Amino acid sequence: IRDSCFKSGLKHWISFIEVLHRGKIGVEERAFPPRLSDVLAWANLFKCPGTFGNYLSNLRTACLAMSYEPPPQHHPAIARAFEAISKREFFTARPKRFLDRGKVANIVALVKKRKEEVSLDKEDLIWSS
Repeated sequence: IRDSCFKSGLKHWISFIEVLHRGKIGVEERAFPPRLSDVLAWANLFKCPGTFGNYLSNLRTACLAMSYEPPPQHHPAIARAFEAISKREFFTARPKRFLDRGKVANIVALVKKRKEEVSLDKEDLIWSS
């Protein structure tokens, strides 16, 4: 799987497990299969329930690919974790910023105009000396 979001979700999970179980024997084995208590503790790090949902899906996919039992999808505790993330209201969506074709055309025209002005200024400097 080459998806960068998938890799990001797994890196986040593994880093969390390494920090959570630092100094304990077998940290690598503690990441998979994931324990429900670890998943619930992991949920406390998220500001946006959507990101937690995406990362949790990535973790489930990795578990299924490695033939481990994934975290339960409809467990009441996981549902409460989603609600808790939403209620904390740490997440505020950024305004969407898109460059449509007209704005790009205006930027290109402005750059061309300024480039012409700069080249004219250089010629003026050469001939005025």
